[in-house]
This record gives sequence, structure tokens and C-alpha cells, in this order.
Amino acid sequence: MIDYLKIPEIRLKILKKDEELRKKIERETGTKISINEDLKIEGESFNIYQAKQILRAFGRGFNVED
Repeated sequence: MIDYLKIPEIRLKILKKDEELRKKIERETGTKISINEDLKIEGESFNIYQAKQILRAFGRGFNVED
């Protein structure tokens, strides 16, 4: 399954630069995340749901560790 998510540009830039952060989210959720103008998330439906929740919170200013 594939799903897409938009987050603010400033947070998207942080995610682009911090490859380790993206890899951590991928490992914890079992998904593959691609970054363009928005986020493309690939994986099983529940795993995508988990990744979207984490990425939405990140987009709103939370740290992934929170």
C-alpha cells in the first residue's frame, strides 16, 4: 500500500537533511519513506498509519523521541 502526507516545508527540510531520523522512523514502523514535495509512505496499512501519526506530530513541531 502507498499513502501520502504533507507536512510544513520547514519540517520537510529537516527530515530531508536528517537521514538517520528518517531511517529510525522507517525501522520503527516497518515502512519506506520517500521525500519530494510531500512524503510518500509505503508498507502495510497499519504500519503506514503508525508512520503517519509520527510524521504528523513531527510536522507539528514535536520531536520524534517524544
